[in-house]
Amino acid sequence: MNRDTAKLMLRVLFVPLWMGVGGVLLWLLVRQLELDKLKAELAHVAMGPLLLAVGLDVVAVLCKAGKWHLLLRPLERIGVLRLQGAIYAGGAVSVVLPFRLDEGVRAYAAARMSGLRWAQVIGSMALERLVD
Repeated sequence: MNRDTAKLMLRVLFVPLWMGVGGVLLWLLVRQLELDKLKAELAHVAMGPLLLAVGLDVVAVLCKAGKWHLLLRPLERIGVLRLQGAIYAGGAVSVVLPFRLDEGVRAYAAARMSGLRWAQVIGSMALERLVD
């Protein structure tokens, strides 16, 4: 079995694992909710502003991924959508873990999807902070 096939098999095996972890975390969150009260509260939510907020968040993260793409371009070309996925992965981790560990996850995800080293990606993230 060549290396690419082994990597693909690992990815395929990790998908159910991560989905299971996500499912457990979601269950831990939802199990304490009173679903009847939640349903009654959600009936009063105005969907227009909510959809606008979600759309603006997607655009903001897409812009951040585009900026990161430009900063990494001299080292390696990584697609904007892949970087957007890394940003969302870091954001998901920040909900669960403290101390800004999401930045490390974001760097790890970007390094995994490219040929760059983790330190190179961290450097680009530091540069991104300076640009902001």
